[in-house]
Amino acid sequence: MSKTITIISAMVFVLCLLSSPLMGQSSEDAIRLHKEALALQEKARSNEDLKKAVQKYEEALNIYRKVGDVAGEGQTLNNLGNVYNNRGQYPKAAEYYEKSLQIKRKVGDVKGEGTTLMNLGVVYKDWGQYAKAVEYYEKSLEIARKIGNVKGEGNALMCLGNVYQNWGQYYKAVEYYEKSLEIARKIGDVKGEGITLMNLGVVYRGWGQYAKAVEYYEKSLEIATKIGNVAGEGQNLNNLGIVYAGWGQYVRAVDYFEKSLEIKRKIGDVAGEGATLMNQGNVYKDWGQYPKAVEYYEKSLEIKRKVGDVKGEGTTVMNLGEVYRHLGEHDRALASFQKGLEIYVKIGVPVGGSNDLIGNLYLDSGDLAKAEPFIKQSNNSSSFGRLYLAKADYPSAKNSYEK
Repeated sequence: MSKTITIISAMVFVLCLLSSPLMGQSSEDAIRLHKEALALQEKARSNEDLKKAVQKYEEALNIYRKVGDVAGEGQTLNNLGNVYNNRGQYPKAAEYYEKSLQIKRKVGDVKGEGTTLMNLGVVYKDWGQYAKAVEYYEKSLEIARKIGNVKGEGNALMCLGNVYQNWGQYYKAVEYYEKSLEIARKIGDVKGEGITLMNLGVVYRGWGQYAKAVEYYEKSLEIATKIGNVAGEGQNLNNLGIVYAGWGQYVRAVDYFEKSLEIKRKIGDVAGEGATLMNQGNVYKDWGQYPKAVEYYEKSLEIKRKVGDVKGEGTTVMNLGEVYRHLGEHDRALASFQKGLEIYVKIGVPVGGSNDLIGNLYLDSGDLAKAEPFIKQSNNSSSFGRLYLAKADYPSAKNSYEK
């Protein structure tokens, strides 16, 4: 959603500059580069496209600074933040957004300030820093209400729902989504209504209430189909596949994933294709069809690397490690887990789960000395219990399992 908001606001900004009679040749060059970067960013099908977008943004940024166009500088910094966030480079994204925020406050662009605060919230949510994300979303919400930006208020409420959903605070997530849904219906934002219904489905899926999740996904799917939101249709089909997979209805799950995959390929949603392929891998892994799972994970991994989705690459590599572990291929599993851990450390996301997987892999082979430091870093009580059992320390194992 932040990507859409950023691109729209940037396009409005470009149009305003084009109409300025005071614009010189240097500004014309900056605007041209800015428009070309936006086009590449919006239609990016590979990491190379994003690199080209960054290059053009940087060139535009230099011109804006040279001619003293502070507003242009702020918008370009915001868009650069969006590119790096989509690539999973969270520290760099936050750096650009903070610079943009400083400029927007300096020039008195209150609405732009709210948008950039929301984008910072997205970065910290994706980064796993939920408290920080809430802080930025609430500041964005405060601005939206202050200036009477009702749609912005609904978006901020939906973002708060997203972060609480990721945080596992489902009651709170539902509360914010319901408020966002009320606003979307009030202002006639049908697309926003569909997105919020889909998000409610995500909450109920995470809650384990699969029937309720299906109900919300189907309502969202109906809206997407009705208004011609093909991307939304594909996403809802993907989400229905995830629900049925969680329900253990693997054949039905695969059917939904195939329909979603067909749409994503048709509309050129390469990143979405990679996500659905990974979900198919997850189904086959849970189904015990490990060679098939490897096949889909490998396809997903190829796309993640192609589009520069570093975090997604790490997740897919970790999933491959789990499959290799099930297949008893210790060395390949270890190599995958270590590669995933390396990626997570590099981009600054939490690594407790990765350490836990490596620790348990060493426990599988009876190497307690190598397992222990990873188990300690994971701080997983169940894994501690397993470690203590292997050491024949039964009282400590009992205490760990009871936590």
